Formats: sequence, C-alpha cells, structure tokens
Amino acid sequence: MQTIDLLPNQIINLLNYSYAIVKKLLEEQGEFFPIGIYVDTTGKIIDSLAFYGDDFPLSNVLIDQMQNDFTKRLASGSIAAYSIVYDAIVRNEQYKDPIDVAIAKFVSNSPHSKGDCFMPYQIIDGKVKFLEPWLE
Repeated sequence: MQTIDLLPNQIINLLNYSYAIVKKLLEEQGEFFPIGIYVDTTGKIIDSLAFYGDDFPLSNVLIDQMQNDFTKRLASGSIAAYSIVYDAIVRNEQYKDPIDVAIAKFVSNSPHSKGDCFMPYQIIDGKVKFLEPWLE
C-alpha cells in the first residue's frame, strides 16, 4: 500500500491544492461537483473548467470525460500530472458508519504517482475538518 509521504512532491502539491479547493467549495456551498486540476509543463497547478456539451452532466459521466481529456493531454506531454476530485460516501474497517470523503484520482508520468487519495471530512458549524487520508 502506498503512503502519502512516498509520493513525489509534484503529486503532494497537486493534492494539497485540490483539497484546498474542495475545502473552499464545501465551506461556501456545502457541496462540490467533480473538479479537475492539472500541473502544466512548467510546474504551475491549474484548475480546469471544461464544458462537455451538457449543463447538468451526471458525476460519473463528467469524471469519465475529464479523465479521457487529461489522459490524452498527459500522453501528448502537454501536462505533467492531473487529479480529478469528487465526493463520495464510504464505509470501511476504520469508518463503520458512512462518512463523506473527497476522492482525488491522481496520475503523473513519475514513479509512485498514480492512485486514489481518500480524504474523509466532516463539516462542523460550516467549517471543514479533514481527517486522516489514505491511498489506494
């Protein structure tokens, strides 16, 4: 199992940026829709707003479209890495009761740089509290 501290700095920075956006959206709106973030070839982290022809796409359709777009861009060398972050509810050995989780699918051409980062969170009095993340 991968641990977060073994990830390349580029991916850690990408995940930190991704979760900062999630936190802001959750605190302002109480929810968020799938978002895409990428690292360009100069190392700059950019959030990607894309329109795929549907004003109200299903989350899984939007995630698939973003992943296809980012995969092509990564293969062509026009970006260095990307993450797609979406909201889910999970239950596992650590969390017997369902808990909200922001999941970041991340990919880069570097070693140890593909996976899913699960960031459980709670919203208490309008403020987001992130709990201990894990990778899969």
